[in-house]
Amino acid sequence: MTTSRATQRLKQWRRISLVLLLLFLALAAAGCSGKAVDTSPAEKPTQIITDSIGRQVEVPINPERIACLCPEAGYAIAMYGKAGTIVATSGGMQRDILLVEMFPHLKGLPVPKSNEVINIEELLSSKAELVFVKGDTTSNEAEMDKLKKVNIPVIALQYGNMAEQQYAMQMIAKILGTEAEGQRYTEFYQQTVAEVQKRVTAVPDKDRVTLYHSTAEATRTDTADSLAADWTRAAGITNVSVGQSLKFSDGNHYASLEQILLWNPDYILV
Repeated sequence: MTTSRATQRLKQWRRISLVLLLLFLALAAAGCSGKAVDTSPAEKPTQIITDSIGRQVEVPINPERIACLCPEAGYAIAMYGKAGTIVATSGGMQRDILLVEMFPHLKGLPVPKSNEVINIEELLSSKAELVFVKGDTTSNEAEMDKLKKVNIPVIALQYGNMAEQQYAMQMIAKILGTEAEGQRYTEFYQQTVAEVQKRVTAVPDKDRVTLYHSTAEATRTDTADSLAADWTRAAGITNVSVGQSLKFSDGNHYASLEQILLWNPDYILV
């Protein structure tokens, strides 16, 4: 019996030794071939996007977690039916009563940007795969350096006329994988503008409505190269601040109350 047990144990040790030897040889072969065993999760496929200011950016296809540090991106994403992908937002979006009523989850999201400064820890806590920022953010080296260090793709969104706005909306649709919806949006946009222009073309300049448009502040208004100016031109409206001498401050243009009274517009849009 003792001899039999010893023989069985010897056979077991031989089997174990053989397994260990084969494992060692397999690992050694992998090391000699220079190929490491990759245990990291598979990376998502990506695509190259040209953003609103001409930067080429590699972004994930159909991203599921998006930080909208400019509200325009958030509105577009919601319009395309992808509001659920927004994981960080702007203060302006959270103050939009109708938007929050339609998409209640926006109210509780992080707001990583305040007073033009990005809180990178708060952004990272959202686990965003992609960040939308305003075009002027890309000229702020300190803020862009923060984003570069955490290796999150950054798309700049900026438009000053209808053509640039349509490009931006198509760009966002491509990122989201909603190109068909983006095309329908563009077609509707262009058809609507064409229909309006067809109706107002025959209206003489002297009979056209005059308008003063304030943006966010009572005396902050439109210049000739703004989207609002492009809209009012297309609608056959005389925008009284366009082409006028305005005060420039912190990237915005302002009229004085005296100027507005002298222009005496038919309507004031706020």
